[in-house]
Amino acid sequence: MTKQQKFQTRMAKRLIEIGAKEDTHDPSEPNRKFQIMTKAGQLKLVMHTSDLEPIIEQDYRTWKLVRRRQGHCYSLFSRFEAPDRPKAVGLGIPSNPHSGKWNWFYAPHHDPYEVVEEIIRKIQGVLPDPPVLEAEPISDDALRAAAIRIYRKEGKVEIQEKADVSRGDDPGAFVQAWVWVYDEAVTDAEKA
Repeated sequence: MTKQQKFQTRMAKRLIEIGAKEDTHDPSEPNRKFQIMTKAGQLKLVMHTSDLEPIIEQDYRTWKLVRRRQGHCYSLFSRFEAPDRPKAVGLGIPSNPHSGKWNWFYAPHHDPYEVVEEIIRKIQGVLPDPPVLEAEPISDDALRAAAIRIYRKEGKVEIQEKADVSRGDDPGAFVQAWVWVYDEAVTDAEKA
């Protein structure tokens, strides 16, 4: 498997793992398209791998055509549907505020798996925070049962099956308990 194929296979797998949805893929087309919801709205991604064909350019100093063997081996192009949203929501990423483009290019000497993980980390940085799941409140019956198990001492501390429960701001609650006090335990000072 070539480096380009490793990049493409791994990138597609990782994008799906972080929640991206792949558009219908035409195997005859070299590009694969995905989309994912971010804090700044929908981000459309196009994954492309270059064949590293020699690039013919004109050298602006000599005006001669120059053949060089460079280029980008790994590319991921992306665009926010609402170009101004990344800045508006404070993402602090280098996307183009006019076009919404946020692209990555890496030369062939980079490891394809490291490139994928670096791009995925950047994308994960703009994904919405996962929802905080609130724990189900503990029932009064459960609090009474815990109080009975921990504090009930037959003849000393009694907690009724339907004792009053008073919740506060801290986790937990007061559970009404009865303590038995013998008459002779009361001191003269307490009688006064």
